Amino acid sequence: MGSPSINNIALSQVPSNVGLGQAQFDPKIIKGALMVPKNYALTVTQLATLQTILTNASMNDSKTSRIYPIGDFVNMQDSSEAVVEEKFGYGPSAVVRDGYYNWIFRFIQGGKTLNDALRSFNGSLWDAFFVDANNVLLGTVNPSDALGIKAITLTQFYQEPFKLNDGKKLAEYLSRFTFDPKYINEEGVYISNAGFDILNTILGLQTVNLTVVNSANKAFTVNVATPLGVNLGGQYGNNSGLAQTACFTLFNVTKGTSITLSGVTYSSTTQLFTLALTSSYTVGDVISVNLVGPTELATAGVVGFESSGAVSVTTTV
Repeated sequence: MGSPSINNIALSQVPSNVGLGQAQFDPKIIKGALMVPKNYALTVTQLATLQTILTNASMNDSKTSRIYPIGDFVNMQDSSEAVVEEKFGYGPSAVVRDGYYNWIFRFIQGGKTLNDALRSFNGSLWDAFFVDANNVLLGTVNPSDALGIKAITLTQFYQEPFKLNDGKKLAEYLSRFTFDPKYINEEGVYISNAGFDILNTILGLQTVNLTVVNSANKAFTVNVATPLGVNLGGQYGNNSGLAQTACFTLFNVTKGTSITLSGVTYSSTTQLFTLALTSSYTVGDVISVNLVGPTELATAGVVGFESSGAVSVTTTV
């Protein structure tokens, strides 16, 4: 299979032929979106390794450079603005401009946990690609590369406050995308031959919390779990998972020095990880304990997770 290629919806104001052939583009229901940094664009060279590019971008150690997938839309409400037109005193009217698209998608999977996370994207600082039911990636013209693709410029993304389950319908989680229709009409492009299932491949990251449950000189015992209490030990409590020194980072904040680990062991009984240190510390020192970044975790075999942040412990023994 060749590299994914760009298809133009319409790029010119010059009249285009309207005869119909066997091949035509008819967007299907939108199943998901990729939230991307402002002005995110891909060149034709990058399209040759599209799966790798998007996968790596979804695990970028920088939150502001990362892409964030939203999948499994179950409903769509089109609340787009009507065409704006002026009616003249003598009777005729003329279209002033197209109304802005205002697309509202509902998801169920992820619930309020995902809803809360998406509210951090509210505003105009992010753009988006859409993915339809035929695995077509919808975007807009990349001004820097005619054979590339750029994310649709959003005027606003807004994740609405959730609506409670009222006994007649499930709780509602609604994602609102507002943008100029030119981006997928006159300037729209799409990829229909990605070669992989976009929404089932680009899954995004899960947040995990670290808790230091015990500390002793040259050893720390750590719990690694999701915010809802799902412990990662059951899946990653081995030497090809989190039981590796490459997965953790320790820093002596008081002394301003890094701490080297000599080993990591996992207890299936307690579901805790014990980090063995190569050097001692002074009682009262503040030690920062954390996981490495998501890219480094993926290299170590732990794919799809990111720590919520370092835990600082003031040593007492």
